[in-house]
Amino acid sequence: MAAADWPLLDLAEAGYERIGVEVASDGGEVLRADTYAAGARAPDLLPLASYLRLVAEGAREHGLPADWVAALERLAGRGAPPGAEEPG
Repeated sequence: MAAADWPLLDLAEAGYERIGVEVASDGGEVLRADTYAAGARAPDLLPLASYLRLVAEGAREHGLPADWVAALERLAGRGAPPGAEEPG
């Protein structure tokens, strides 16, 4: 992702903090990645509805049980914050 794209993603992830983490590739190589984390759990920190749709689509595509997919589809999500368009 280009450095210039981070501010828009940060806006879309309002309420979450971007943090650096280390992840391992399938080949065992350790890489640096950024992710978003909630500092405190709060009812108003819901994931974007578009993100939840992607998770449910991925679960369906990878053959997860239908009851899991249905549970994912029932989760509450939020719209994009003002000034940011929701992807998808």
